[in-house]
Amino acid sequence: MGKHNTKKENTVDHHFAGKTNLKNLLVALVFFLLIFTAYKSTSSYKWIFDTLARRNMQFIKQHSQWPLDKKYEAKLGFDYSFVNYVKKYTPEDAIILMPLSKEFKKKYFNKKGAWGVKSKSWSTYFLYPRILIDEKMIIKDPTIANKLTHVM
Repeated sequence: MGKHNTKKENTVDHHFAGKTNLKNLLVALVFFLLIFTAYKSTSSYKWIFDTLARRNMQFIKQHSQWPLDKKYEAKLGFDYSFVNYVKKYTPEDAIILMPLSKEFKKKYFNKKGAWGVKSKSWSTYFLYPRILIDEKMIIKDPTIANKLTHVM
């Protein structure tokens, strides 16, 4: 009795899976056409694919033997070097005060002036599991300052 029910369920699941695959194929086709149309009609999409993506792939192929840290440093510049230095010299359980964004001088960081280090989310990506505290958090709750273990 149990085997008979299993065959019936498998038949229904197989039929359902076929419809789902067809729907997925149609959705994929629509997205492909949408992306292709955007690529052909918008110069920024052409730039992303033709310039940015291709150059990044060329860089990856040319430097495939480099360690990840060296690749990040080559791509992100001094911003990454700075964050990597902080990572190297602070324990994983550190609670770090970030400097004010105006404190970053353009001459020390990339052309845009520490675009990465100024961003809490960008810095957190590289410094995790360390906790980053910025000025806004201390203004909201001054007691957080008592928990700080390091200053960036």
